[in-house]
Amino acid sequence: YNPIPIETMLPGCGQGVVAITCRSDNRDVLSLLQEVDDHESRIAATTERAFLDTVQKLSPWDGRPPVAGFMRPSEKRTEWLFNGLVATPDGAQVLRVQDSCEGNRYNEEMAQHLGQIAGEQVVKMAGDGFLDGYF
Repeated sequence: YNPIPIETMLPGCGQGVVAITCRSDNRDVLSLLQEVDDHESRIAATTERAFLDTVQKLSPWDGRPPVAGFMRPSEKRTEWLFNGLVATPDGAQVLRVQDSCEGNRYNEEMAQHLGQIAGEQVVKMAGDGFLDGYF
């Protein structure tokens, strides 16, 4: 097992997360799903999805650039760490953002907020002409 360092390559937002959906009024299935729900995976997926959604929503560009994000708890589980990036299709420009939030009781609302802030930051860093000539 040789993990790729996040400094070398970030996964796509939500990559590796298994998600299950069901009707909101199906109490039996919801009860079963609560038993297999993993809080850390839910937090990671929420942050990464908020980052991706924010980049897509605020993007002034004609095309969609490569977007990656990775949220995880620190080794001591005292804070959450987020790394995100947006790149040109050929990888000539890669813009990275990092953020963190202290606390081991991190919730979905906080995760959503962190992903949105990081998305806003990277779009602002890229500027309007980031993808000029690519699409």
